[in-house]
Amino acid sequence: MEEFAIQKGHRNTTVIVDVERKRVLWIERRRSRAQIRPFFEQLGPVRSAQVQAVAMDMDTAYDV
Repeated sequence: MEEFAIQKGHRNTTVIVDVERKRVLWIERRRSRAQIRPFFEQLGPVRSAQVQAVAMDMDTAYDV
């Protein structure tokens, strides 16, 4: 999971990638825990529980 600026002026985008399959799984225009919640809702509880690891920087936008 990574966020990056798409334009100067703090317009950020969040990207969730499956690194093993080298596929983009989710793109969201903002960066917050609320903005990535739909990704996990679409995965459902069974597949969400199968997530083994998440790599991200120390940005506080995703704090639990």
